[in-house]
Amino acid sequence: VFKDRNLVTRLVRRAERAGYKEIVLTADTPRLGHRDADIKNKFTMPPSLTLKNFENLDLGKIDETNDSGLASYVAGLFARSLSWKGSVIRFSVLKAPGMDVLKISMSPPQEIADGVSIWEWSGAALDEGADASKWFSDYPGKPSRLVRFNAASETRPVKPSFWSHKPVEPEYAGGKQIMFSDLFPYLIASQASLDTLNEHMKDPVPINRFRPNILVDGCEPFSEDLWTDVRINNFTFQCCMLCFRCQE
Repeated sequence: VFKDRNLVTRLVRRAERAGYKEIVLTADTPRLGHRDADIKNKFTMPPSLTLKNFENLDLGKIDETNDSGLASYVAGLFARSLSWKGSVIRFSVLKAPGMDVLKISMSPPQEIADGVSIWEWSGAALDEGADASKWFSDYPGKPSRLVRFNAASETRPVKPSFWSHKPVEPEYAGGKQIMFSDLFPYLIASQASLDTLNEHMKDPVPINRFRPNILVDGCEPFSEDLWTDVRINNFTFQCCMLCFRCQE
């Protein structure tokens, strides 16, 4: 695996654009040992030859060296400390009508976008690159860039929502941090609450009227209003406050 993960992403995307449907990973060793013949011969690639697969990536030539050119080349490019554990590249997949599938690597990008703001917060974020920018610009028809919150250098403490006079209860959300969400990153609702509400409605409303991230079934109506913690598999969610748009 290359030390530069953005390079790995570019190679994968290039394979996708060429029409390949699958990529096969093979195990090889980046530790070439003591290559006596290469050292003696000062092996390097003739200037007229390049590694075809790395054209336009500034990786195609093996420079002259007093050691083995091949060993030095490999040592400079590959992350020798990596193992199979955790080496799988994960993607977030985005789809939209009439658009090619966009895959966003879950590895943090290296580019920085300055001047990003949302409600009361402003700062720098991680820029997901040109492919993501083109996708999000083409679909809505408006110049856009996709950015990721840079938790390594930025902070955004929980504050009252800009459109509400009600503060966040400090005993619930004191010291908590959020990223690009409005007030909190998750909203939980129950199917039983929606069903009970619709029993009193002339025109029933769908659950997307309330836009929850998590919809729970099998509980009593409005019991979620009293929950303090919710555990789903290995994840525990702390319930901080009732959502304003879900109250009368």
